[in-house]
Amino acid sequence: MISVEVAVALDAALGESPVWDVDNQTLHLIDIFAQRIHQLDPESGTVRSIALDGVPGAIALRRDGGYVGGIGLDFVTIAADGSATPIARAAAGHRVNDGKCDARGRFLAGTMAKDERRGTAALYQLHGDGMLTELLTDVTLSNGLDWSLSGDRLYHVDTSLERVDVFDYDMHSGRLGARQRFADLTDVPGRPDGLTVDAEGGVWVAVARAGLVHRYDPTGRLDTVIALPTPIVTSCAFGGRDLDQLYVTSSRALLPESQRALDPVAGAVFVIEGIGVRGRAPHRYGGVEPTR
Repeated sequence: MISVEVAVALDAALGESPVWDVDNQTLHLIDIFAQRIHQLDPESGTVRSIALDGVPGAIALRRDGGYVGGIGLDFVTIAADGSATPIARAAAGHRVNDGKCDARGRFLAGTMAKDERRGTAALYQLHGDGMLTELLTDVTLSNGLDWSLSGDRLYHVDTSLERVDVFDYDMHSGRLGARQRFADLTDVPGRPDGLTVDAEGGVWVAVARAGLVHRYDPTGRLDTVIALPTPIVTSCAFGGRDLDQLYVTSSRALLPESQRALDPVAGAVFVIEGIGVRGRAPHRYGGVEPTR
């Protein structure tokens, strides 16, 4: 039976970009508005927080420790004490927003437009050698992304379009190919935000403002809908010793102020159990670059 519980009552202003550390059995995420990275130990319930000098949009784990991520429009590495070293700077958008590493150790992250001005953001690829490539233009609010089991398809959300698209993806070169509509959410409550792909190829999407998580099978058919006890859910990631728990981040600050007192779990990190599938260990940034 599927169950939804509060994993940690974090009270995040805007929790985002969750990633599971399989080596240390901890969940890492950012609070964008509070300018923090949080490291959660679900077993003990302890939280370690790291202050950042700037507004983060995404993080991923690095192979040699610490994080890669986005602060403002800068792609950076982040040390254990929160100090950030810029690597490259995005040319389009207001700030970095959501990202993930592919199987070759490249970090993909998109930007978002201030006030969601259409088409003024982009999707970028940060190579292990620090080179930054613009993969996709005419983006408005780049959000969740992940790869198919074979790695040859990239799922991507531009929230303003209210759908999940899928691109052909050349894992060797990192180039994007043909684009197709994978899942249309225009006629459902809320808007798609972060996503993750499970070990059977299912695509789990956090549906912000609706308090839902959707699962789409590899053909794009909606087969699971799970309700959470707060409306502003933002992203999701598999974790736990068997990678069979789905962690979901949320936001307190994006709730209307009149609703915050009525929603004591807004901003918490939730854990969904009993879903019957496992996730995949996340890839880390860095490593040998493919031939370009």
